[in-house]
Amino acid sequence: MNDADVVGGRWALAALSGRVIRQPVYVAGEIKNAWQSVDTKRKAKAEPKMQHGGDTRADSLYPFVRSSPLAVVVLGMAAIGQVPVSFHRCYKPLLSVCRSSLVYDVLLYCIFCVSYVCLLKDQLMTVLDPETKLDALLFCLESILALLPSIVNPWVWACATNFRKMMWNFAEYEESFLSVTNRSLRDRWTNGVRNLRLHVTMLFLFGGVGCIAGPYFAITERTKAIFSTYNVTSDDPYGNTYYYVPAAFLSLVSSSLFFLFTIAYFLQLRETAIALSEHIDQLRPGDTAGVRRAQKLWVSLRALFNDRPSFYLLDVFFMSQLFAMLLLSVSLWYDLSSAKMLVSASTQVIWMFVLSFQAYRMSDLAHGAVSAMHGPVTAALDRLSMDARDEHFHRAVLLFYMSVSSRPAHLSLSGFANIDRPLFTSIVSLTVTYLIILMQFRTDVSQQ
Repeated sequence: MNDADVVGGRWALAALSGRVIRQPVYVAGEIKNAWQSVDTKRKAKAEPKMQHGGDTRADSLYPFVRSSPLAVVVLGMAAIGQVPVSFHRCYKPLLSVCRSSLVYDVLLYCIFCVSYVCLLKDQLMTVLDPETKLDALLFCLESILALLPSIVNPWVWACATNFRKMMWNFAEYEESFLSVTNRSLRDRWTNGVRNLRLHVTMLFLFGGVGCIAGPYFAITERTKAIFSTYNVTSDDPYGNTYYYVPAAFLSLVSSSLFFLFTIAYFLQLRETAIALSEHIDQLRPGDTAGVRRAQKLWVSLRALFNDRPSFYLLDVFFMSQLFAMLLLSVSLWYDLSSAKMLVSASTQVIWMFVLSFQAYRMSDLAHGAVSAMHGPVTAALDRLSMDARDEHFHRAVLLFYMSVSSRPAHLSLSGFANIDRPLFTSIVSLTVTYLIILMQFRTDVSQQ
């Protein structure tokens, strides 16, 4: 075989493959530049298996997600039709017609919508009646507002992707924390998961019993006579209130589950911040690499605080609805107590206590999480800086200081208001101010 045959064979291969490059080849005992047919396409990497809307990375994080407090709440939200979840990953929110429980959610939503329409049909007639008394008007407005969360499920469905991002972002951080510190965060909220399971179960049980028994025991004949909001007959003494049960059950459970989801997330953030501060406090002076790894963990955790996925103002809606319900409950409690209707007034007291506790628990956990991100971390860095003798170590501690002080961690309602203890204090002060104004107004009216 001569040189021409070799080169001709190369060109034939090039023509068949369609890909040629010029590179040195061994021809007749010499190294020459020739056009050689080679496969210039990059070898395809092993692509992650796509299974039911999730890749291999998401599947590897699933054990962390399954053991988190958020998974318990998401399972309850899926049962009530509030959040669609994957068929193959029951803790994974997924907005898909074929691969999630969206059809089941839509069917439940239709039932709840019919119930809420029945409520609007009955109560709006009373609200729009010019002869309606103020007490009856407040009672109708409270009913409409209390059952309002039963029709916002499509709004929650639109946030399914953001729910999933929150859960998987935290699971990714949990994996990073384990690889750096060799400590698992899972043990820090084992009791919290157990308590959340109990709370969700009791919420469904007592919520259902309360919504069924409420129309028959909470609303007395005397209440109906004073408020004039129901047509009392001998055949049907309770009117059409049993039509409200589905919407009342969904509103009570869905709003409580959303607050439980927020509370569980804040609980995870607080425990993680405490664990990180304990890890920083155990660093030895001179451990420059350890300080840098701790700073990276702190910055990643700060992103879970400040850069949470948007809920499209859903958190603002639920907080506003809670505050409005609190004001209406205070007003009705005052009216019912003045009318010596202690049984009905006690129901408003219970409702005020539940609403206040939700706001307090969420504000307290958020305040604790933010405080754990700054106070203990700064104290640990102070201790390290005082014992710093190495220039590189001192610079690493200084950079960590700058990260903490330049952009502090915070939690907010879609950027409108920070969630902390002053928020709860503002809610309480506004409620007390409203009660004082209401008492003064009723006193002036009675004197005229």
